[in-house]
Amino acid sequence: MKLKNIFNIQTEEDFLNAALATFRYQYENVEIYRKFVDFLKVNPDEVSRLDKIPFCP
Repeated sequence: MKLKNIFNIQTEEDFLNAALATFRYQYENVEIYRKFVDFLKVNPDEVSRLDKIPFCP
C-alpha cells in the first residue's frame, strides 16, 4: 500500500499495511526516529504487528 492511499483504508489489513509502510518510511527517512528505534534494539525487518512499532513519547 502506498502512503498516498491512506484515505482509502477500508479494512484492518489495509490499516496494518499502511501503518507498517509508514513505520518503514519514517525509519528510513527520519534520522532521529531511526536512532530511537536503533537505541531500542528493534529490527525494522522483524516488525510485523502494530504493537511492535516503536512510538515516540
